[in-house]
Amino acid sequence: MKYFNLLFAIVFIASAFLQLNDLDPLLWFAIYLSGAVICILSILQKGSVLLFTVALLAYLIYAVVLFFNPDGVWTWLSDYEAENITQGMKVTKPWIENTREFFGLIILTAVTALNIIQQRRKIKSQS
Repeated sequence: MKYFNLLFAIVFIASAFLQLNDLDPLLWFAIYLSGAVICILSILQKGSVLLFTVALLAYLIYAVVLFFNPDGVWTWLSDYEAENITQGMKVTKPWIENTREFFGLIILTAVTALNIIQQRRKIKSQS
């Protein structure tokens, strides 16, 4: 799990810095950096189930918002038949960015959920 967290800490830090050219850079910088912090805390065995759960809920709530946003994932799936989201960003296609952001949140959620499971196992084994 240590190498898993090291890999994702690096990925999330790189993702945070890539967000600096985004329309809302501070929000996404903070979101990805929080994922990196969770991974680093897990490596250092300093994590807190409560902290990780709060982050997980924040990621999930925002993912749901992006899913149902008028230019979100649902629009991408239903109106645009899940067209390629790796194409360049265009003002006329805002669902591309919202869908990419949604999947970033899903990755953050999965990594955080795995760390919560790991923390709970650790606590259970100590009792």
